[in-house]
Amino acid sequence: MTAPGRIIRSVCAYYDLKPEQLRSRFRHQHLAQARHVAALVLRLAGYSYASIARFLGRSDHTTAMSSCEKAEQDLQLRSAAEHISAELGLRTLPVEQPDLRLLKGGEKYVSVVRETDGAATGFVRRSAECDGLLVSFPDRDVLLPLKTLRELGL
Repeated sequence: MTAPGRIIRSVCAYYDLKPEQLRSRFRHQHLAQARHVAALVLRLAGYSYASIARFLGRSDHTTAMSSCEKAEQDLQLRSAAEHISAELGLRTLPVEQPDLRLLKGGEKYVSVVRETDGAATGFVRRSAECDGLLVSFPDRDVLLPLKTLRELGL
């Protein structure tokens, strides 16, 4: 298991912060986002939510759970966590591969439909921040890597 101090230092270097700032009680957006990423990377390293909360100076494991969930759902935070995890040689997040069918294409957006329910339509937003696209459905967002998109013909 990668040492928590090493993970925290990597996240701090990525966000140009000091470890004390990451563990502080301040809730500025920049600090909160860095904490979310740190929580997710620590989780990918195999630490429990209670341990993550302790490492980040929080008192409750549910805070760590919430942070991990936010980082997984936000494209930029997920991309940052993936980058830091790869740098540290940790496992990466699983990528969903929903059944999608192309409806129409454009330069910036592609309209797709989920085969499982047929009624939900999403938009694929092209993003320069990661090697994939974000498909937004009414119930959740799904991050798809470029390889999967090529296989789908998107």
